[in-house]
Amino acid sequence: MQNTFSYITKWLTSLGGEITRVTPSATIISVVASLVAQIALLITFLLPLKILMLVSSQHLPDFLPSPIQAMGLELLVLVLCLLTLSFYFLQIAATKVAEKSSMKGAQKLLDSSNKVLLFDNQKELAKNAYQQFSGLLSCLLFSIISLTALFLFYPEIVMVILVCALLLVNLHTIFGNSEYPFNKLSHVQIAFKVNSSVGASFFIVFIFIVIDFLYLSPPNFLIAFVCFILSRQIIANLGSVVRHIYALTKNHDKITALFFHHHVLEPNTSDTDSTLWQLIETKQYQWVSILLREYLGLNVKEVSVSWLDTRLRNFGFFEVDLNKGEKHLLIKAFDKAALPQATHEEALLQDISSQKLISSPPLLLTDNIAGIRCHIYDLTDILPLNQSEPWAQELETLELLLGLTPSDALGRQYSRSKQTLAERFGTAQLKYLKLVSSQTEQLCIAQFIDEFGELSTILKSLPLWFISSQSNQILAIRSHESLPMVVHWGKWELEPIGAGWPVNGDKLELIKNSIKKASRYRSKLDVNPATFYQLAALTYALEKYLINFRFRKALKIINEINSIMRELKSPSL
Repeated sequence: MQNTFSYITKWLTSLGGEITRVTPSATIISVVASLVAQIALLITFLLPLKILMLVSSQHLPDFLPSPIQAMGLELLVLVLCLLTLSFYFLQIAATKVAEKSSMKGAQKLLDSSNKVLLFDNQKELAKNAYQQFSGLLSCLLFSIISLTALFLFYPEIVMVILVCALLLVNLHTIFGNSEYPFNKLSHVQIAFKVNSSVGASFFIVFIFIVIDFLYLSPPNFLIAFVCFILSRQIIANLGSVVRHIYALTKNHDKITALFFHHHVLEPNTSDTDSTLWQLIETKQYQWVSILLREYLGLNVKEVSVSWLDTRLRNFGFFEVDLNKGEKHLLIKAFDKAALPQATHEEALLQDISSQKLISSPPLLLTDNIAGIRCHIYDLTDILPLNQSEPWAQELETLELLLGLTPSDALGRQYSRSKQTLAERFGTAQLKYLKLVSSQTEQLCIAQFIDEFGELSTILKSLPLWFISSQSNQILAIRSHESLPMVVHWGKWELEPIGAGWPVNGDKLELIKNSIKKASRYRSKLDVNPATFYQLAALTYALEKYLINFRFRKALKIINEINSIMRELKSPSL
C-alpha cells in the first residue's frame, strides 16, 4: 500500500463515500452526536472557570445585562452550576448516542457487503472503524467551525494555528516516512509524534498571545482568553484527526475488505518491513563478505553463499564456503521480529559455553550489521546427523539435551521470569475436562486429583533440563567427537526433566535408556526412578492437551499417570 498523503486522502474519501451511501442517517447522527459531545465538554470546562471568577470577585461585572444583574451573585452561580451539570450529562448522552449509532451503522455496512466471516473480531473491528471515521469527521467539523468563529474575533491566531498544523504534518513527516510508513508506526510512536506536536503548537500559540499583548494590538482580554481556550481545543482536535487516520489506516486491508463490495481480504504474505529481505535485496550477499572481513578479520578471497531451508520464519540461515573449503561457516540472521529470540539464544549459549559443554558449534561472532542481528558458527569439518529416520535424529538430540546441566545462575534467572511445569500446573486446569466427562471418567479424574499432591512433589524434586518449543525444527549436526550439536536455540524453556519428551507409542519407554546414557554427564539423573521422568513427560503432555481441548487424549494420559502412581505405591517398589 502506498503510504502517501494523497493515497490516504483518496482512500478516506472512498471510505467516507461508501459509509455515507449505505448508512447516511446513522452517519449524520453519529457525527452530530460526537460534535455535540465535544461542544458540551468544552462548555463543561469553561463554565466552572467563570463560576470561580464570579465567586472570587464577590460582585457581578458591570457589563452583564440587567436581567442577569437582577439575579444576584448567589442565584447566578447556582444557575451556572446547574448548567454545568446539564452540559455534563448532555456530553454523556451524546457520546452514548454516537456509540449506538456507530454500532447500527457498522452492522448495516456488514449486511450490505454480504460477506462471510473474514477474521476474528470482525464485528468489533467494523464498529471501531465506524467510530473512528465518525470521530474523524466530528473533529474536522469542530475544528472548521471553531476556526471560522475564531477568525471573526482573532484572525491572527487562526494563521498561527494553521502554521502549526502544517508543522505537525511536515516536521514529523507523518504521512511519508521512508523508513517507517505512517500505518507501520507503533501506537507509542504515533502517540509521541502527535503529543509532542500538539504540545509544541499550543506553546507557540501561547507565546504569540503574550507577544501580541506586550508589543502588538491585542483584542479585548475576555475575547483573547476564550480564543486561547478554544485554540487549545482546536489543536487537540487536529491531533485527534491524525490519531483517527492512523487507527483507520492501521487496518486498511481489513476495513477495505469489510466495507467495499468488490474487494476481498488478501493474505498478508509480504515482508515489506523486513530488514533482512531489504538487506538481501539491496546488497545480495555482499554483506556476508563485509561481515567476514570487517567483523571477523578473515582473509576473504572467494565466498560461496547458499540458503538453508529450516521452516523458521523471520530467520535467515546461510551456509558459507570461504575460499573454496578453507572454512565452512553458518550465518544465522535474525530479522526484526526475531530479535528477542536472538537475546534468548545468546543468554543460553553463554551459560552453556561457560561449562564447556558440547551442545552448539563454535560461536565466532554475535553482532549487528545493517540492523540485522547475526550469529556466526564455525562448521568446518562438521557434518549433519544424517539419520535415516526423523525420530532417530530427534531422539539423539533429546539425549543431548538430557546431558546439559543448566547453571544455578541461569536457573535462578529463569525462575524469576517464568514458571516451570511443577509451579504452573494445577487441578484447576481440569475444570472443563470434568464438565464433559462421564461418571466413570469422573472417578478417574477424582483419583488423579487425590494423588496430585504427591505428583506435584515429584515434579518439584526433579532437576531441570532445556527443551525447545521448536523441537521439530531443531537444526542438529555432529561434532568432531561424533556427538550431536544444536545450532538453533531461539526458543527454549527450563522444565523438569521428562517434560516435553514424546509420549505417543513406545517412545515414553525409551526415556529410561536415555536417562542411563545421559547420567554419564549428569550424575544426579539416576538418583530418581525413571518413572518420575515419565510422570513429568505425561503431565507436560496433559497440560498441552487440556489447553488445546483434546479431552479424549487428556483422559488417556490421566489413566497412564494414575497407573504409574499406583505402581509407585505398591509394596514391590
